[in-house]
Amino acid sequence: MRWLIAVVVTALVLGLGVPASAAGEVDVAALGLAKDRGISISEAQERLDWQVAAPDLAVTLAARLGSKFGGLWIAPDDGDRIKVGVTTPADQRSIDTALSAADAAGVGSAVDVVVVRHSQAELDAANDWLGEELTRVNTGAASPLRAGIRTNLNLVALDQPIGGTLTASQLDLLAAATIRYRDLVQVGTYTGRSEALASCLFIWCQPPLRAGIQIFSNQKTCTGGFIGQSNFDGTFVQFSAGHCWTFGETPWQTMFPSDGSVHTVGPAFSILSDKDFDVFVIKVNNPAGWSLPSATVRVTASDDTTENLSYVIHSDNLSVVGMRICTTGEKSIFSDCGEVDELGVTDTYDGTTHHHLGIADDICAHPGDSGAPMYANHVAFGVLVAGSGCEIAYESIRTAELKFNVHVLHG
Repeated sequence: MRWLIAVVVTALVLGLGVPASAAGEVDVAALGLAKDRGISISEAQERLDWQVAAPDLAVTLAARLGSKFGGLWIAPDDGDRIKVGVTTPADQRSIDTALSAADAAGVGSAVDVVVVRHSQAELDAANDWLGEELTRVNTGAASPLRAGIRTNLNLVALDQPIGGTLTASQLDLLAAATIRYRDLVQVGTYTGRSEALASCLFIWCQPPLRAGIQIFSNQKTCTGGFIGQSNFDGTFVQFSAGHCWTFGETPWQTMFPSDGSVHTVGPAFSILSDKDFDVFVIKVNNPAGWSLPSATVRVTASDDTTENLSYVIHSDNLSVVGMRICTTGEKSIFSDCGEVDELGVTDTYDGTTHHHLGIADDICAHPGDSGAPMYANHVAFGVLVAGSGCEIAYESIRTAELKFNVHVLHG
């Protein structure tokens, strides 16, 4: 079963006697990465610094290489190096263009060019077609199909839940996709299915208002995400999962741990009419009382992270397959880190088919974590919305910023 959850992450590793990153500090995600990979914390931080440059490098290469661009991903099994796909036949000019752009981005020594069969444009087109088809065939189905891009495999995955029973329309789509796209689409399986959930746990903070805290309204509990600000009138907002919102509900609230007193964050500020986008924002009442602006996240201690209750977000960006990403929700308590496994995913949960989600594995979250931030290395990446066991789904923070005309606060 997949459910709506949420995420928070990262912190400073202090007093370890290791070199600081370019930002002047070692990220808490480096702690877990070093442990998982069996490397030093300084080497882990270097790999995290590579991934900060990866999303912008992908955008640059898509523009410069055009139809020769076969996607970009990070390879956890090969030293977390950045791989750039160039379609066959791979001419030297395309390879040189990719390496030159990598050098300009400061990650030339971390990039490998790989020859692939399909371009990123082909993957996107197939994924978009499947996304529309899944909206049709998953409606009312007990076992929804899921599709998303696996750049590292140079294919689009079309998966069915293990043990699920498919409808005739779903079976027809599996056959049609195989015929239409051949090896570009791979039919497989996934464990569980999505479900929207809310729950309670005592994860609160004194001001300033920050991401990673428990928020509640009308007996519904979710996780408050990144703090943002309207580009139109400067209103301060807090992101959370769209399925947490219901029409006519009371303002969202949280508690102060010092005395257990209840304090209002504010009412729902905006939710989109396109139901497949699972994010909404809360208007922050009394910004001065909340000591805004605050570009911070509450990060909890775990095997992967070090506690930092005021972890600063420096920027926001798109995701890349294979990149390290972390999470902490109000229910999960302990932060957890994993890798982005799939992007552009179409998945169905809570009776609605959602498009363009990110999927990350080896991250365990629980009901009630819906709405929390996803990030690493002081970069905001998304809003956690769904999950099953130790696999989670999230919406892109960049998409949320554009749709709501707001921006995530940076410190």
